[in-house]
Amino acid sequence: MGISVTSINELVFLGVFLFAVGEMISSPRIQEYIMWIAPKEKAGLYMGTNFLSMFIGATLSGIYTGIMGSFEEAGTPEYIMYTLAVHTVIGIIAIYILTKTMGRFTELQE
Repeated sequence: MGISVTSINELVFLGVFLFAVGEMISSPRIQEYIMWIAPKEKAGLYMGTNFLSMFIGATLSGIYTGIMGSFEEAGTPEYIMYTLAVHTVIGIIAIYILTKTMGRFTELQE
């Protein structure tokens, strides 16, 4: 995506279109899935955790807007894609470390 800003602008529109379609397909289904896998007594906890991720995403979008402004002032707005790529890699590493230290995600048997 970062390279397409400077070379093939149509890829940006294709990426936004594909992201929008994916969001429309997955967004309503994720809450249904969470309610399906959650134990009845912990459904609120599972839904709250889902909305916590939305809160974190909304907070980071404000931070990224500020970073984007800095890149625009410097004349290199395409660098925001590299920032987002680093953020994604950090997230993948964090999940990997979490699963290695805490073990697999399994339902607690009571």
